[in-house]
Amino acid sequence: MLQCTRVSTLPVGELAAELLAAGHQPVEQFRTYTGACLYVWCELGEHSDGKHADLISEEDVNGEYLWFLWDDNGGHRFEYLPACVADAPDGDDVCHFFRQHPGDHSWKVTDPVMDAMRSEVKRQMRGWQSDG
Repeated sequence: MLQCTRVSTLPVGELAAELLAAGHQPVEQFRTYTGACLYVWCELGEHSDGKHADLISEEDVNGEYLWFLWDDNGGHRFEYLPACVADAPDGDDVCHFFRQHPGDHSWKVTDPVMDAMRSEVKRQMRGWQSDG
């Protein structure tokens, strides 16, 4: 299954307030997000419910992680959600989404942009090897 392609802007002021409310160090955490995450993209597999999600912080806060959730109508919120507890059938991976997420688990979701970048890097590496 391909990854959802929905993108949204991240309300940085609201993010700063959320981080402060959760007791994060304001300077370090805010600096991390203001320069790097002005846009977010849905990490979930393709879905038709109009609801999207991007993991904002991998820091475990009482077994939950900060997600930015938004919908196609402009609604959004930050929410701490527990991790999905599903293990991949081969036992080599766990689902990286939140519990009760829509659609397939993360190990079944492929990012076509990342796949294209990996292919390009491999192609270039073959070229470097043949030049030597």
